Amino acid sequence: MANNITMERWQIVENFVKHSVDDWKDKKPFFRHHTEKLIRHVARFLGGHTYDDDSGFDPLAHAICRALFLLWGNKQQRKS
Repeated sequence: MANNITMERWQIVENFVKHSVDDWKDKKPFFRHHTEKLIRHVARFLGGHTYDDDSGFDPLAHAICRALFLLWGNKQQRKS
């Protein structure tokens, strides 16, 4: 079920090969970086791609992951 998907599970998708576990938190500017990546993955999906060339995962999995990163960032911003 989608409700059982945690941030940590989606981090595995996005950080599969080339990222450390938490480096996504340090991208600057945070919102612009992750929004651009989200849009890129959605565009690849809409263009008919069924897997990411680097990881082999579905571009929608990457887009969902980026959306969750943005959700986390938004929550952090509201805390401060």
